[in-house]
Amino acid sequence: MELQFLGTGAGQPAKQRNVSSLVLKLLDEINEVWMFDCGEGTQRQILETTIKPRKIKKIFITHLHGDHIFGLPGFLSSRAFQASEEQTDLDIYGPVGIKTYVLTSLKMSGSRL
Repeated sequence: MELQFLGTGAGQPAKQRNVSSLVLKLLDEINEVWMFDCGEGTQRQILETTIKPRKIKKIFITHLHGDHIFGLPGFLSSRAFQASEEQTDLDIYGPVGIKTYVLTSLKMSGSRL
């Protein structure tokens, strides 16, 4: 099990700390990678790691504040763009409203998954 912090800041991005996001690698246990929250800039932070977006199987959103969800549409689009035979299904868990947020964001941006 490996826990990797992509952002530990709150409220807004800062020079030293990205907003909330972390990844839990359960490769030895169940061969899965999970993300918790996806604040703005998460997809850029991932570029600084060995994490492959297409390997993330579950995303858990703790609550609907912007610093926890504003990176989600971009991350989903980037993940879809990197589609390959290795890509797994992705489940998103979160509070009431997360489905509407994701679908509306993708629709308004013309993104296709």
